[in-house]
Amino acid sequence: MIVQYIHEETKDLDKAVEETTSEINLIREYRERLIADVATGRLDVRHIEIAAPADEPISDEDDALEDLESDDAEVMEGADADE
Repeated sequence: MIVQYIHEETKDLDKAVEETTSEINLIREYRERLIADVATGRLDVRHIEIAAPADEPISDEDDALEDLESDDAEVMEGADADE
């Protein structure tokens, strides 16, 4: 009687798990198909621009250049000290 009660109470959860598993399998199948299409040349992805993930901050190209320039300046100063 207890087992039957638990089975009845978790029926909706079991259905949700089955549907989610099915969706995950379809997404994996779609991913594999995309990879195969790109690898065989059926799908051209050279024109696609890749965006930064939503959880990572978008870096500004100017900021990246400033970081590089400041690092180069520190290296140059260190090089002058050796001479």
